[in-house]
Amino acid sequence: MLAQDLARVPGSDAKLSGVATGQRAAAAILALRANDGADRPDPLVGVDYFPPVGPGQWQPDPVSENRLALGAHWGEVRPFVLPSVDLFQVPPPPALNSAQYTAAFNEAKRLGGDGVTTPTERTQEQTQIGIFWGYDGGAAAGPDERGDCRFLHGRLVRQIRPRLLAPGHRDP
Repeated sequence: MLAQDLARVPGSDAKLSGVATGQRAAAAILALRANDGADRPDPLVGVDYFPPVGPGQWQPDPVSENRLALGAHWGEVRPFVLPSVDLFQVPPPPALNSAQYTAAFNEAKRLGGDGVTTPTERTQEQTQIGIFWGYDGGAAAGPDERGDCRFLHGRLVRQIRPRLLAPGHRDP
């Protein structure tokens, strides 16, 4: 996509200077992010990651054949802009015996069915959004899921890109 965008810009010293500046900025960001922990591989459940067992604890998706604990170490990655993640700690989930937990559990049951053997009230758009966020494991997600991800991503790009390419556009 970058090559296509650059091909539309007439050749000039300004274009060459812009490309060089972009390459330097990219190199600087990559150097800054080297050894930040983001490249740590996802652990394999039951081999090098043993999730806690019990109610309210994360468990692998029982349907998926992907045995990776996706993002298990993401909380250990050095933040990009913030000095520390301590500024934005997420509160703990509600107690398992609370009304808030019961409401969330019932919502998951109401929307989480497959629509074939278990009922669901989920819309097609909610299904696409769920697949997009639920199957972020790249090739580990099946072709149907990846197709839906590309559809949603493509839709977002089509909505945003024209504004960015509009004459006179300025980043905030």
